[in-house]
Amino acid sequence: MTAMPPTATGAAPPPVPGGAAGPPPDRIFHLHDRALPPVEAGSYTITVSQHLDGPGRAVHAPPPPYEQAFTVCGPRYAIDPQLVTGVYPRAGTEGDVRDVLPHLALSVSTLPWTRPIDAAHTKQAEIPWLALLTFAEGDLAVDPGTGQTVSTRTIDSTGVHSEDKTVLCPTLMAEPLPAGTTTCRTIDVPAEQFTALTPRLAELRHLTHVKRVDPVISWSGRNAGDLGIEEPEAAEVAVLLSNRLPRTPSGKDTAFSVHLVSVEGLADALEGPLPVGIEHVRMISLYTWTFTGQQQGTHPDFADEAESLKQGSGADLLLRAQARTATTDRAGRNQGADPAGGRLKEGYVPLAHHLPTGERTLAWYRGPWTPVIPNLAPYPETGPATEADALVYLPEQGMFDISHASAFALGRTFALSAGDLPTRLGRMRGEGLLLAQEITAAGGPDAAASLVSLLETAAQGHTPPVPGGVLNRLRARHRIYDEFEECLGNPAPSTRGSDPAGRAAPRAGLRAVVEAPASSPAGRLLDMLVEDHLGPLRRAGLDHTTLLAAVPFDHLVAHPALLPPNSIRFFAVDRQWLQVMAAGAASLGLSTTLDTRLTARLLTRLHQDADLPPRGALIRSPLVRDWPALTVTATDPYGGDVLYEPPRRLTADLMLLTFSSAPHTLTLREPTEGIHFGLDGDHAIGLRRLKASAAGAQDGTGGVGESLESSVDVSGCLRHPALGVLNVWDGTASCLSHTLRTALADYRDPQWDKGTELTSAALALQLLNSPHQLVLTATGTSGADRTADPRETPR
Repeated sequence: MTAMPPTATGAAPPPVPGGAAGPPPDRIFHLHDRALPPVEAGSYTITVSQHLDGPGRAVHAPPPPYEQAFTVCGPRYAIDPQLVTGVYPRAGTEGDVRDVLPHLALSVSTLPWTRPIDAAHTKQAEIPWLALLTFAEGDLAVDPGTGQTVSTRTIDSTGVHSEDKTVLCPTLMAEPLPAGTTTCRTIDVPAEQFTALTPRLAELRHLTHVKRVDPVISWSGRNAGDLGIEEPEAAEVAVLLSNRLPRTPSGKDTAFSVHLVSVEGLADALEGPLPVGIEHVRMISLYTWTFTGQQQGTHPDFADEAESLKQGSGADLLLRAQARTATTDRAGRNQGADPAGGRLKEGYVPLAHHLPTGERTLAWYRGPWTPVIPNLAPYPETGPATEADALVYLPEQGMFDISHASAFALGRTFALSAGDLPTRLGRMRGEGLLLAQEITAAGGPDAAASLVSLLETAAQGHTPPVPGGVLNRLRARHRIYDEFEECLGNPAPSTRGSDPAGRAAPRAGLRAVVEAPASSPAGRLLDMLVEDHLGPLRRAGLDHTTLLAAVPFDHLVAHPALLPPNSIRFFAVDRQWLQVMAAGAASLGLSTTLDTRLTARLLTRLHQDADLPPRGALIRSPLVRDWPALTVTATDPYGGDVLYEPPRRLTADLMLLTFSSAPHTLTLREPTEGIHFGLDGDHAIGLRRLKASAAGAQDGTGGVGESLESSVDVSGCLRHPALGVLNVWDGTASCLSHTLRTALADYRDPQWDKGTELTSAALALQLLNSPHQLVLTATGTSGADRTADPRETPR
């Protein structure tokens, strides 16, 4: 194997403090010229002979030599489709691919060199027997029997044949057919197209190379489609490039087919010219796929869409409408700053509002996603008790703030439609009343200490297990049942002597239980009952995560100005908004003071256990729709991963990101399948380093594969400009290999020896177009303590 110096797409980020998992490091891969198999496919003979000799001894006649013939088999007429690990452009896609060289990757890296191209070139192992050809619609002959361009034909030990003398077939060396193989798939290429489109024999080795990808075992992949999946092991693949750019006629979309073909037995035809009288060349097709080339600008590529997202997002990337800096009257006189600007800056939008009196007006509204961390409203710990309590009037503007009132009403609506939630709430309150009556019957709040002690001792290592639920545990018929009956029938002496009113007035005793402090035994029992119901109520929908998921999108983003097309917007999550929504949901069926106490404890526990991402972002862009495997990474200043959960697609072109903390860098990266080869536009190729920079060795920049500040015009390297066929190598100064070699050698930091021919790995590196990415980096803050996220500036 002839190896090129390692070629890196990038290096892993520095270690993350504390061992936190970071984003995926850029995959490092190495390009090599070829991977030769230990033994080529073909027929071989092993001969074994002996010769005995020794001083002073009689020499006996040696035994006759022994010969053993064997065959090394390799693919010749077909390959397993699973050996193809990737193609580009992807099968069935449509787009502007005018500057792309189609390529195909094979999982068996030695496959292109497993057999000689013909008997005359057995010593030239670097020449592959495979080639990748690109044909436009109409380039291939149609089989009159099937109406297709690909035909299935019978073969024998020397390949495929034709009785038509105008059809040139490959001249193959005789080789036994694999068991069960009697046919192969072929294409007939018109002689004119064969001469124009196929690479010359000397170009084959320049169009094939090997790529080896280093493993990444310390990071679990996190992107738009998966989470926590280990990166694949190191892979070594053979990559074959086509020599044709899929150029389309003006004003017309064109279908292209790409064929992985065998050129074994066609060396003379590739060298040309074809024999007189030949009208078609028959080639064995091992794999094929199709795509459609569209006119330039018909379908923007990733870079175009990323630029549109950058421009559409503007400078302020927070989830808010842009306020006017000043207002004018009808005469055009400046009236000063827009009085609504402050509210708009905080993420509010004006919406139509109907007053209880029937009047119509405007009111301010903001959902749970805000551009700033809002001030907390002065509610009780459990939030407002009614919708009216959550309505705020702003006298200086003469408008209402209906944000929390809407959240409360939305919570009640959700509870009514949540199926099991009203039943669960009623069950908790019903059992709460029974428990309060049991405590009253046992002697009131002071006597509840014996019940608490009873529950605690009964739950410790008892067999059979103590049933769940406070009431069930108290009423269980096991060894504590008699003690429970005794507690109910024999109130504590302090209660019997000091609280006669509790026995005479059950309602007063019950009120005492309801109003007992949370730290008292009665309060602890009531809290224990709420804890029993906490899990079922969460599963019924009364938790902040489920509530947030149930909020309609027009309550999250209440106006189109908050999220324009082609934009990204960052926000913070208003936990109090969701707490008010939970209060609205839990208020369903609320009627008694005991209900209020139990609900208050329930809301407190829900708020304490709320597991919500504090921050997030929305991306509205065709990038979400057209690149389903869009890779998203978000990191803090130390490189630690801050993505809270995998990205979620809310609609075809809208993605939701959630963060565990404010991201310092957000990267949207084209999927790895976007790695392809070709030009960089305008008939130019941007040069890449083939030698590491000494100046950048200390900071990790200037490595092999990094872009140079130089490009070269390759418009003169087209053999057929109209067809997009490249002159990869013909030994002249105008061929692509020579043009790139000269540019690299003449660079101020020479990257190649002008007297040495450019290798296939070096050529592939110059043709490489790695995936595009859009990086947004925090460059400052806005609003200090109240800012939901650092301001982001796309670059």
